[in-house]
Amino acid sequence: MDTQVQYASSRSFISTLVQSVSRLKEVMDRLVRRSLELSVDMKKIAVELDAMTANSSTAWATGSSTNWQTLQKGFKHMSVEYSAISEKATRKAANEELRVLEELEAFLALLLAYRDLCDRHQKGVLSDHQRALHKMGSIKKKQMQAAVRSSEVGNGEQFESRILAQESAITNMENRSYFSLYCIQMETQLIHSNMMMLSTAFKQMAGVEAEGYAELSHCWQNMLHLVERVLPDQNKAVSPPTSPSHSMAGPGITM
Repeated sequence: MDTQVQYASSRSFISTLVQSVSRLKEVMDRLVRRSLELSVDMKKIAVELDAMTANSSTAWATGSSTNWQTLQKGFKHMSVEYSAISEKATRKAANEELRVLEELEAFLALLLAYRDLCDRHQKGVLSDHQRALHKMGSIKKKQMQAAVRSSEVGNGEQFESRILAQESAITNMENRSYFSLYCIQMETQLIHSNMMMLSTAFKQMAGVEAEGYAELSHCWQNMLHLVERVLPDQNKAVSPPTSPSHSMAGPGITM
């Protein structure tokens, strides 16, 4: 297969791969962001539970109900568990970033470097080569026109000299193009030799997510057992309000 055809095929393959890996990186960015958002939200719940624990009510307001005091005791323990969930979510985000996202970013950097190299080849050497060929065609066209007219003495020698110079320039451009394609071939092989970075990233992702969700599941199981133990059942905990006694009524108030 012609080198230019192989180069074009490889360039198309890498271009498609760049798009796929870029989208994978975007997904991983969102996973990290969601884990961090979960951490922030769980910490906010813990802070609000602490605030409610410190917020006391009066006997005048509660009457004979002890629901608020019971809830406060439960909130104090629950705050610790929500903080633990926040820490686990932060750890999950850190592992997603360090063990998965960075692997994808490193592989994507290789792909983007290859794409930049191809762009330089297209805009530089290949473009110069095409301009040189175009210039050669233009010189030969003028030579043919001059030969037909035969109006100027020495035009033939002048055109021959220009053609030789242009052929030398084209040869130089072709050598540069071949060397550039050789460099691109080496970069292409480098990418294929590092292709298993994708395998590493997916294996790391599976491990990180399994570990992270297992830890979060364990925390939520602890939370479930805790709330069942420290929070009262609604049907059992609600105390009916008591009517104020006659002695509590103010002057002029009939009960």
